[in-house]
Amino acid sequence: MALMEMTFRSQALGFDQSIEVFLPEPKDIGLKKLGKPYRENLPVLYLLHGHTDNHTAWLRRSNMERYLHHSDYNMICVCTSMRNFRYADMVYGYNYYTYMTEELPNMIESTFRASSKREDRFIVGLSMGGGGAMRIAMRNTDRYAAVASLSGSVTYPPTDQPLNDELYAIYGTRDPWAVKGTEEDAWYLVDKAVESGKPLPKIYVSCGTADSALEPNRQFHQHLNELGVEHTYYEEEGLGHEWAFWDSEGYKLVNEWLPVKRG
Repeated sequence: MALMEMTFRSQALGFDQSIEVFLPEPKDIGLKKLGKPYRENLPVLYLLHGHTDNHTAWLRRSNMERYLHHSDYNMICVCTSMRNFRYADMVYGYNYYTYMTEELPNMIESTFRASSKREDRFIVGLSMGGGGAMRIAMRNTDRYAAVASLSGSVTYPPTDQPLNDELYAIYGTRDPWAVKGTEEDAWYLVDKAVESGKPLPKIYVSCGTADSALEPNRQFHQHLNELGVEHTYYEEEGLGHEWAFWDSEGYKLVNEWLPVKRG
């Protein structure tokens, strides 16, 4: 894999934004002759980080580059930064959802040989990014073939306590229940997506049994079952909210679960 770090001016955010992009090299996609053009647009995996991390987290803290290089899948992998703002358009802040769902895909597809087809777009996240990936995919079921949430913040709210300043800036309220039933609520979005009758992305949800997020993820899994939504659910015994779990899940997703095989 080739690795590129890009910085570009985001119009949605109003400031420069950096991303990491993993790119298959010619030998990865079966081109033995140097200079031979590759005419097929490649699928794209959007890989979302968790709270307190940034676009370098998957590169620095996991073996994702090696997993992508040695897998049978040939895809572009994009890691971007949301700071701690939950992949949402903030009430008092920045339009991170618009950036993530409109500006970033448009930039990737216009800059690289990246496919814009639904069947070639995947979104995966951990912790805050897992909840973000689920909400993005459920709001845009026509854009993503698959979504995976690892130890994700898939229920809302996590507590009955008034929201802190960070969440207040995102949601514009201190009420921990105010977001329930809105487009920042993954349960509501799944309900709405099912009611639409449109095809849903392939869904994967997982969590470690020593993770404080385990019970909310079990509840989300049960909710999907009650709705009759086909999905894969997995628990790893003894692991918590940690990179040992997310790294192993990254290997599994890239090598076994993502539905596109090229090469």
